This record gives sequence, C-alpha cells and structure tokens, in this order.
Amino acid sequence: MNVSSLDLRMTSAGKHFTWFEEKYPSLPIVRNLDGTISQVLTFYFGYLARTKKEGASSLEKRAYTLREWMAFLLSQGMTWAQGACDRMMHRWREAQKNSGVDISANQIEVKLQRVYEFYLHIPDAMKFDEQGIAVPEFVGSAKNGFPITIKSFPLRGDEDYSTWSGQDRTRPAPAHPSVLDDLQVESVGNAARSAADILKGDRDWLLTSCMSRGGLRGAEVADITCSTITDSLRRENILAAVEARFGPIRSIADIADNTEAQEVVLTSLKVFEQRRRRDYIFVIISGKGNKQRHAAFPVDLVRDILTVGIWTVRRHQLATRPPTGDAGVPKEVFLSFKTCDGMLPGSVSDIVKGAFIKAGIEGSGHELRKYYATNTANRILRRALDDFGYLTQAVLNTVYDQVASALGHSTVNTTTRYYVNVAMVHFTGLQAKRQRRRLLYVWETLLSQQDNLDAERIRLCGTAIRSIASVPKNSDLFAILEGALTDPDINPEGMLKFTVPKTPHLRLAVSNPVSNP
Repeated sequence: MNVSSLDLRMTSAGKHFTWFEEKYPSLPIVRNLDGTISQVLTFYFGYLARTKKEGASSLEKRAYTLREWMAFLLSQGMTWAQGACDRMMHRWREAQKNSGVDISANQIEVKLQRVYEFYLHIPDAMKFDEQGIAVPEFVGSAKNGFPITIKSFPLRGDEDYSTWSGQDRTRPAPAHPSVLDDLQVESVGNAARSAADILKGDRDWLLTSCMSRGGLRGAEVADITCSTITDSLRRENILAAVEARFGPIRSIADIADNTEAQEVVLTSLKVFEQRRRRDYIFVIISGKGNKQRHAAFPVDLVRDILTVGIWTVRRHQLATRPPTGDAGVPKEVFLSFKTCDGMLPGSVSDIVKGAFIKAGIEGSGHELRKYYATNTANRILRRALDDFGYLTQAVLNTVYDQVASALGHSTVNTTTRYYVNVAMVHFTGLQAKRQRRRLLYVWETLLSQQDNLDAERIRLCGTAIRSIASVPKNSDLFAILEGALTDPDINPEGMLKFTVPKTPHLRLAVSNPVSNP
C-alpha cells in the first residue's frame, strides 16, 4: 500500500483546545487514514507544549516531518511502534534521497533527528498505547538491546550529548539566506492549478497566491471572508461607484451574478491604482493569538480574489451546493469542494504542500510566506532609500519596524531581522553582516563630517578608497597611509574603531508603505 503524507489530514486545534487543563490553541492535530485523530502524535505534541520544550504554535515543521514518517511506515505495512528501529530509519533516509524532491542532506538529517526525538520522548508523553499496553523505552544503547540505538559525545562538564547512532554529520548549507525565486513560486502555483477539475485548480492556485503575494499563513487564508474583502474595498472608497449605480452592497459576493456591477468594481480598482499611486489595499487579518493586523494585498491579488475566487469558483460551489436546511451561506471566500463549507486550515496547508511535492520543490506554505516577506523587505528598504537618499543605522531601524508591521509581528524579532538581512544582501551584494556593519559605520562617519568636507577633501577620500582597495597590504602605498594615520603626531584622533557602543533604537519619520492606514 502506497500512503502519501497528504492522506493523513492535518489541522490545528481551535482556540479553546485544552490539554492537561491548560489551553493550547494551534496544537497540530494529525488524523489516521480512517479519519480518527492520531492518539500518539496528539500526546506527543501536547507533551512538548506542556513541558515547554516547544511552543504549540511552533510545532508545525515537526508535525509535517512526523506525518511523513507515519505515512512511510504505513506504506511499509507497519505501525509507529513496529517501525521503531534503526533499520527503518536508514530505509527512510534512502527513500528521502530517492524521492525526486530537491532536499539537502542536512534537511534529511534534521528530519531523522525529529523522528529520533519522537521515540525518545514518547514513553514520557504517552504511558499506554492505543491498545492499553504500556509504552516501552525505544531509545538506548545497542548492548542493552534497544531498537533505536544511540551514540554519545562528551560536552563540557560531566554531561554527554546523545543522538541517533545512524546520524550523519553533515555540514549545514552555506549560511546565506535561501528563499524561493520567482520561477519556483510560479512552478508551485502552476502545480496547484493542474488539478483535473479546473475550478478546484483555480481555487488551489489562489490559495498559494494568498501566501506568496499576501504573506498569509494557512489558517489566515482559511479565515478570509467575503465581508473582510468587502470592508477593505469600502474603506478605500472603491465601492462608491457601484453602490451609486446599483444600490447598497452588503457583500461583494452579492454581485457574483451581475457582470455589469463587477465591471464597475474592477474599473474602480484600476482608478484606485492610478489616482492613489499605490498598488496595494489594506485587508484586516486575524493572525496568531487572534491579533489583528492590516495586511497589504497587491491590487492584482484583490482582483484575482474577486474574479477567480468569489465571482467564479465560490459562485459555482454555492450553485451546486445540496440543500442544507437551516444552515446559512458560508461566509468564507474559500470553500471545500466536499462540504461547500469553509476550508479547514489543515486542508489549506495540505493542498499547498501537495503543490510543492508535485512541483518537485522542497517546502510548504511557509516558504511562500518567506518569499513574500523577502520581497516586502526589499520594497520597504528601497522605499526608505528613495525617501532619505542614504542608508544609516537609523534608516535601517525604521526598515526593521516597517517590515515587522507588514508581517504582523508586534516587535522587531529574529524573523524580521532575517528578512531585512536578505534584503540587505540583495542590495549590497555582501553576505557578511560584519562587513556590512563596518561599511555602514564608515558611511555614517562620512555623513557626520559632511559639513567639514569640501570638494578637495571628498576627492581625496574617494581616491584613497579606490587606491587602497586595489593594492596589496604589503605595498608602499598601504604602508605610507597606515603609518601616517596611526601616527599620533600626524593624526591625533587615531584610526576608526569599529567596536562602537550600542546606540538607542533610533528611527526616522517616514511614510510607511505597509503600516496601518
């Protein structure tokens, strides 16, 4: 039996989900082939969240890996307990290598480490299995007969670090930011659109578009409602013309059968682009922790949501929907073709993951969000440079704040800095942060002294930079300049010191292209 990971449906727990009397919203929920909830994975994810080993909202990657592992074991005719052995882990490694998906050796080892940790902790997470039998220890030394064997490395002090005995030592990929390129994103979208059912393909393509062009998470895509889009259009005064002609519109979905009204709305969108000189519309999104943010949707994405999503696919789904008694019309933009109700977040994630697999590209919806975040950081950085004409730490801090706002983060965190770093790499061509910081410090020094630099001094500075960059360090020119600048009699202030004290998080006032309106 060939079982795909997509056959094991994965969703997220609701905001009222409790585990050991505490709420853990967003906990991954994986289902068995028969639709029942996987008890062992639920216990494991609940254990990680309860013991603070990992936050419930950060378990998604681990959940995807373990779902793949469970599907692999089912294809081998095994349960999760029967597959707990070194041999099956080695076999899975080979299956990953031969899967035809672009995946690095380091990524494979990360997945194997997650499987190892699952078997290491599951006896503590779940005392008894599905049949009521005590869960044994799976991980230990070979001499004691454990099915998954370990190897240990000494650390400082008296402790050892243990890992799976079959773990390969691989060097991580070079530390340069890795983001999907335009062609890869297009390939994922095309794969999503290649479904046999044209309407289903259009819906699935639009799901990927909301992630790559709108920066949404899977749960956020599932939660988009027709009223959300309607309110966004009304705030920008885009519905004024259509309502003046056809009367008040409760929901933009109400004109799904009125092509004349649709044309008026589309014309108003085009006028909005031209008059506002802005290519995005703010849409209120409820993100992690039910925190609301204003997401900047490109006008082209809004147009696709209207023409493809609401007025075509959704209209057809509702027209063919069987009688549902007193049940009202679903409010969501994206509906299930099976139930004609709003899609579940896990279903959205599965569809996007399936598109990646079909396109032969390693990744999931998170990669599309990274793509959006990188493009957003690039756009904001260039907008800031256009506004100020130069780059300083204060300008960079302003960029950090604006990117954090665009991604729905309340503060500038590591994720924000990562994407701004990617934008800086693209802009400067320099991957090393230290080198960029030093060049930025030199530039700030020039700016701070600009009132004292006349044309002759500026030419001397520029010539010195050009010349010193082109000669070896053992040249006469290098020795003369270094000798003069380090001589306290000639240059009392001495050489520049790159280890400078940290300054406050200064920001500059600038119009934010993606902040709240």
